This record gives sequence, C-alpha cells and structure tokens, in this order.
Amino acid sequence: MLLTVYANDLLFMFIGWEGLGFSSWALIGHWYKDDDELSYVGRFGEKLILDKPAWTTPSYAAYRAIATIRFGDMPMLGAIAAIGILGGSLILTPVSGVSAINWSHVISTLGIGGTVALLLAFMFGPYTKSAQVPFNDWLLTAMTGPTSVSALLHSATMVAAGVYIFMRLTESLYAAGVITYPGVEIMYLVTVYVGLLTALLGALFAMMIDERKVILAGSTMSSLGFMMGVTALTPFIPQSPFATINIGQYVVPLAVLVAFSYLIVHALSKATLFLVSGHLIHVTHTRFNMGNLELGRRMKLAFYATLAAAISLGGVPPLAGYWIHAAMDEVATETISVVGYGAYILMLLASLAYVAFLARFTSLNFIKGEVPHVHEEHGKYPLMVAAYVITGTAALAALAIPFVLTPNIIIEAGKDPVVIAIGIVLWVIFVVALIRPRLVI
Repeated sequence: MLLTVYANDLLFMFIGWEGLGFSSWALIGHWYKDDDELSYVGRFGEKLILDKPAWTTPSYAAYRAIATIRFGDMPMLGAIAAIGILGGSLILTPVSGVSAINWSHVISTLGIGGTVALLLAFMFGPYTKSAQVPFNDWLLTAMTGPTSVSALLHSATMVAAGVYIFMRLTESLYAAGVITYPGVEIMYLVTVYVGLLTALLGALFAMMIDERKVILAGSTMSSLGFMMGVTALTPFIPQSPFATINIGQYVVPLAVLVAFSYLIVHALSKATLFLVSGHLIHVTHTRFNMGNLELGRRMKLAFYATLAAAISLGGVPPLAGYWIHAAMDEVATETISVVGYGAYILMLLASLAYVAFLARFTSLNFIKGEVPHVHEEHGKYPLMVAAYVITGTAALAALAIPFVLTPNIIIEAGKDPVVIAIGIVLWVIFVVALIRPRLVI
C-alpha cells in the first residue's frame, strides 16, 4: 500500500498495486478451509434462481475478487506501457529536474479516439479495483475475512486505491494542461456517470440487504462512486480563482481535493462501522442485523461509535460529511452546463439513500431490531471496544477538515440555502429511518 501511495512512477505504482491485490486476495480468503458458516456471506442453505446457492464461501469470494481485479489490471498494464513509449516517461509529477509524462505528445499522436481508448484501458484498473459498475459484484462478497481485515480493506487500502490512482492521474493531466482536450474529456464524462451510478446503486443495495457487513460493503461501493464521479468532474469546472488550490509545490484541482476530503471521512467512519459490526457478530453470533434498545444500553460505546460514524458520513449538518457533500453539490452545480442535470440528480438521489441505510443499520442493531441472543459480555474485550471508540471519535473530529485543510469555497457552499434545505431533509430521513427502519427498504 505504501508503494502504491508514494510511487511517482507508474511502473513502481503498478508493482505496489499488484502486491496490494495479491495481499487482499489472501486476506479475503483467510478462512480458506470454508469450515465455518459464520465466515460466509449470504444465507447458508438457501437457493436462488436456477438452484444457485444463496451464499459465498471465503475461498470463492477471494477468487472472485482477484479474478475481477486481474481483468482490469491487464489493459491497465498495456496502457502504462503505451504511455511510457509515447510520453517518454512514466513520472506522474516532475520532481528534481526529472521530466514527467509528455501528455501533449501522447494525445496528439493518438488523436481523440486513441486517447479515449488509452485512458479507458488505464481506467479499467481503477474501475475494477474500486468496484465501479459493472465490476462491483465482487465487493459485496468480499466480506469473508476477519472483520479487522474488512475494516482495513474498505476504509483505507485495496478498494480506495483505484480512486486514489485516478486522483493522481487527474493531477498529472491537469498539470500538463491537457485535462480539457476532447479525448480526455470524453473519458472523464464516462467516468462521471459510471461513478455516480455506482454511488446510487451501492446505496440502494445497502438499503435492501440485511447482513451487517454486506450492508457496509454496499456503503463502500456507494462512497467510492461518489469519489470517482466527483473527481471526474474536474475538466468541466469553469476556470476561476477557486478552480484549483495550491498545496506546497502542488496545484490540486478543487474536485480532487473535495473527493480526497471525502475519502478521509469515509475511511474513519467505515473503519468504525466495520469494527462495531465485528463486535456485534461476536456478541450475537450472527452476521445479520439483530439488536434492540436493551442491547444498545449494554453496548453503549458501540452504540456511540456507530451513531458518530453514521452522522459524520451521512451528510447531515453540521458534521464533516455535510460540508463535504455541500462542496460536492457545488462542484456538480458548476458543471451542469457541460455534463447535464443527470450527474446532479444521481448525486442527490444517492445522498438521500445513503443517509437512510446508515440510520437503518444503526436502528436494526441498537434500537428497533430483533431481540438478540447475547453470548458475551460487552466489557470483556476492551481492546476491541477501544479501537472503534477511537475511530468513531476521530470521525466526529473530522469536522475540522473543511475549516482547516480546504478552501473557503467549501464553507461558503455549506451556507447555501438550497444545501441547508437538503441537509435538513437528510436529518428528517435519518430520524424517520431510525424510528421505522423496516419501511426504508
């Protein structure tokens, strides 16, 4: 993961990328003997259409993950080779006198069609790694490893790597002054709608599923779609003093900074929710939603951490998610004249569904769910509890991000009357879903 993040060379980045994929395959398939139903995904013993099993074993979930990702890695490797040959370099950002990729030469040599083909081939890697439609199915069954693995996988490593590399690519294209070239814009327009459609479908999946970790997998899919779609809006933002932000020697496009800020809040919140989910599975000995207010009283710290993560990530005011969603709304509004209203509508619908399933998850496990059969005392595992209390509190503290690390435009976006109205609607949906979680399906 560190090699993937730190590499400024596409080849070194790809080496880390492949190691990351292999490690994730091994972690997803940790319980490779498939001898414990509690490590499965789905309802063991039930059948689907055409007599297909309604469950997935750890070994098969790991296979699905690595097979899907390898499907995207091959065209990505070919694209990297082509970039190196035509661009004269694989360096994304010039440092210490080393020349970066000559994107202008790449694009002029290939033309519009060739540029679209090259960039889409490269993006097959991020599309599959970050579970974008139609490569999303593997993510929903990648829940078979230990819950600490799921927390790491979904908050900070494998699935977020695709979005991160797309952000790096965007910065490189922007710095080279080719982000608005026709072939580049076509690929970015495709990615806008791929990302935001993924955001909506992931949120809808999470609303209809009753398995704890799979709900959170749908949430991750949705969040990655937000990040991908917002980053892809970069070429379509009108040039203004707020279109870019200077951070040290780097010039960061606004859309990239907004998406990266969301990545930080998502990582803290999602790690919290997965760790709480693991504790709930351990206590109730079931992978499915189960828990009432009595369990909430017994597991006060777990209840607190879940609520903290849900309201931080859900976009309700005045927590960090609200300000970042406001900035996302501002970016989408600025680009309507180019990308149309479809992107804004998809983003809005996904946001409404997202806050609903977060409240539903909270309610069905701590307020209005089935009466659980508790097998362990809550205070028996202080280290387990401490982990999610720390990350949940950090998610609340992420409120500082819009005020410290990001430009004034994000704060101004949160003061817009329309955005405030949307925030109030999100609070209403959250409260209603807490009270009647089974109606929000």
